[in-house]
Amino acid sequence: MCWSPRSGWRGGASRIAAKKQVRSQQKRLAGGDDGTASRAEYDARLQASRAALDTLDRICSEERVPPRARECMRELYEGRIERFSARLEDTDGDGAHDLRSASYRQWRQELLGAERQTVIDLRNRGEITPEVMRRIERDLDLEEARVGG
Repeated sequence: MCWSPRSGWRGGASRIAAKKQVRSQQKRLAGGDDGTASRAEYDARLQASRAALDTLDRICSEERVPPRARECMRELYEGRIERFSARLEDTDGDGAHDLRSASYRQWRQELLGAERQTVIDLRNRGEITPEVMRRIERDLDLEEARVGG
């Protein structure tokens, strides 16, 4: 049960219904619950990635950028463009992109887990300090959050 100054005591079922209503309203305010918000987001991310790739080309032509760094950045943004384009082109709703994404997230989480365990083992053996471990773990946490874990 929950008490509200406006309506007094309310049961748990009312609270759940209220939460669902709030979520529904949030979706509508974000651009609709029919998928348009997601489409808008992917389109914005696609445009932002293309702009970054154009900027990378300009920077590389104006400045001396190490070839490997240039290749890594280009691969990163080209991969993003490919992912966002695929997401926008999934008009038949077969979910193929979602399945690939879920698979990617699963094995990426496994790889991050292996990295994390190795860092803990290194700390336990005294090969790195706790502070070094915390810095590396922070990076792993950020990557895990980005991947969706």
